[in-house]
Formats: sequence, C-alpha cells, structure tokens
Amino acid sequence: MLRGGGEMSFLLPAKNLFCADIENAGIEIDSYNLYNFGLDTEGNCWYLDTCAPWYKYRQEPIRLLFDEDLLRGKIDILEDEKQRSEMNHFLDKILELFKSTRKSIEG
Repeated sequence: MLRGGGEMSFLLPAKNLFCADIENAGIEIDSYNLYNFGLDTEGNCWYLDTCAPWYKYRQEPIRLLFDEDLLRGKIDILEDEKQRSEMNHFLDKILELFKSTRKSIEG
C-alpha cells in the first residue's frame, strides 16, 4: 500500500517510471511513500528523500543498498566522458566509505 493517499495520485505514473529506472540501476529506495517524490514544471520526477548507500540493522551485517556491478554498467553506457568519470569517482568514494564503516563496525 502506498503512503500518501489519493491526493497525490497524479504522481503515480512518473513515480513508477522513475522507480523502474532506479531499480534497473540496482539502487534501493523507499518507493512506497509518495511524499518522497515530486514533479518539476517539466513533469520530471524527483526523489526528495535521502538515498543511503548502505544499511545496518541490529545484529545483521552492514550491506550496500545498490548493486555495484549493475550501477557501474549503467555508468559505463553514459555518453558524456566527463559525467562517466565523475560518477565513477563518486561511486569509488562511496565504496571507500562503506569499507571503512564496515571495518569500524565489524572490527
């Protein structure tokens, strides 16, 4: 059940397309809460919540909230070399932070 109710049903078509694209890139987001989404004046859907790169719950091991290989594959098909390089740089930084966070948690 989607949280946000009928007053935000106008968002559903754009939200569903956005979520499909995000899932195809291997990224997990809270797609159930309509209040996490907005539309700009051109009808583009925006995710308004934070998108944590990893998750830790109680005694479970810390885990990434994206599929690195799938995301790298999506980055690799970007046509703009500068954009590709920046995205790979940001992804590498996130993975570095994840590894150091995992090490500090797990010892």
